[in-house]
Amino acid sequence: MEEMEEVWRRPKLNDEEDCPIEIQKKWTGVMRGKGDRSLIGKIVLERRIGKDTARIMMERVWKVVKPLEFQEIDRNCYVITFVSRRDKLRVMNGCPWLFENHLFVLKEFDGETQPSMIDFDHAFLWIQMLNLPLSYMNKMMGEVIGRSMGEVVEVDVLEDGSGWGRCLRVKVEYDLRKPLARGRTIVVDGKTCWVPFQYEKLPRMCFKCGRIVHEKEGCKESAESSSQYSVWLRAITQLRKTTVQKGEQKEKEKREEREDQGSQNLNIVKEDGVFQKDEIREEMEEIGSKARKEEIKLTETQVGEPQSPDLLQDVNKGRPSGTEKQKEFQVSISGNEQLIEHLCVGEGDNSKRVSR
Repeated sequence: MEEMEEVWRRPKLNDEEDCPIEIQKKWTGVMRGKGDRSLIGKIVLERRIGKDTARIMMERVWKVVKPLEFQEIDRNCYVITFVSRRDKLRVMNGCPWLFENHLFVLKEFDGETQPSMIDFDHAFLWIQMLNLPLSYMNKMMGEVIGRSMGEVVEVDVLEDGSGWGRCLRVKVEYDLRKPLARGRTIVVDGKTCWVPFQYEKLPRMCFKCGRIVHEKEGCKESAESSSQYSVWLRAITQLRKTTVQKGEQKEKEKREEREDQGSQNLNIVKEDGVFQKDEIREEMEEIGSKARKEEIKLTETQVGEPQSPDLLQDVNKGRPSGTEKQKEFQVSISGNEQLIEHLCVGEGDNSKRVSR
């Protein structure tokens, strides 16, 4: 892709090629709903990996129940679609991930950016800060030191902000083109301290320059500098300290699962797009209106002009009322699939309900 970008920059465009075509967002259609359940990922590896090989491996690593959908958009770069948004969020929150000890960089789905412009040179890394003075093992200290390496995403501390333990864990969005930080020098009450770093799920890296991703020119360091980086940078993954927030996290996951359930029930794929909530309500009102009209017409035909109340009662006996007919079609938007299947009837082979 990068080579083609260079070629495309060279030629002069003629009038037809240089004439812009206006694109409207509404043309994205069903892709918006699918994008909410998707991620974009790239394996940092020179050797090409087929999408089926990557899919089978990551299904085991991510422990998903239903198969994933992998679509290759560039060398070792894929759009990954999950069955539910909950699985997607769980995987994204579990970064970083490895494929055969190579970093698998994941990004939120971006449907507005060209694939060649997506930034895969930054990734989330869990950094363990060792040998910090206990009074400074807190959230604020983690943010201050973490910002010297990149954007701080999370500091793993208890609800009161303390992070006592073997290390202080900080999640940072790191520039993979920079050498991995081996530590930081801090000054506490006039005393200089060295705080070494270790990295959880550290992928394969260059021990000469300390980088995970090289520039186009490759590694520029000599073999003599190889002793500066080694396997001692790898850390054993620690359990989260945020046990207090587990209940809140479970509630959040249940809420997201219910939202997924409702959105999947509403995503009825047609040839030209997706039914939205308002369209389903219109269908329900139209069906109910037809049921009432049929009841009135049937009453006028069978009863005639005029009839006594007793006769009307006898005629209507055994025949479903308009209210009962409406009940066949009235169902809550959030749950019942029978209405959705009913709306799909008559649409032909072009319509289908999105599977969970």
